[in-house]
Amino acid sequence: MELPEVIPNLIALLRASDVPESCPILSSADAEHNRRLAEALKNPGIVIVVTLALGDPKEPSRAELVMDNQILISVLENPETNTSGLTCLALVQQVLTAIYRPEWSGPRGAKPKFNLGKPAYEAGPLDDGLTVYFVNATCTTR
Repeated sequence: MELPEVIPNLIALLRASDVPESCPILSSADAEHNRRLAEALKNPGIVIVVTLALGDPKEPSRAELVMDNQILISVLENPETNTSGLTCLALVQQVLTAIYRPEWSGPRGAKPKFNLGKPAYEAGPLDDGLTVYFVNATCTTR
């Protein structure tokens, strides 16, 4: 997978999982990010934002650039406007399950495209009455 493919592939993975279609999944790289985030927090009141956070060269001595990338998946809930039927933590569980999927183990130790980071999730700030959790994921790009 190449760097520009990370966010679209992760969003596709989440869309193919148990994450409800009614839950917006945004990319922080989208030019309309702020407007779409504000709209999603009003209705349905819960949203996922995917950010390609950072990358480090895996083996600098290689001729080909291989990067270990960290992805931050923010799950934000406005408890006052949430009409989705899901709590923030329930959606975090669905995101964790979609990334973890043990059935992805392939022959001879083949790894999935995405893995859970460490820590797998953490609580975010309690600003403006929002409930925020971060899911940490990793992937390798070429």
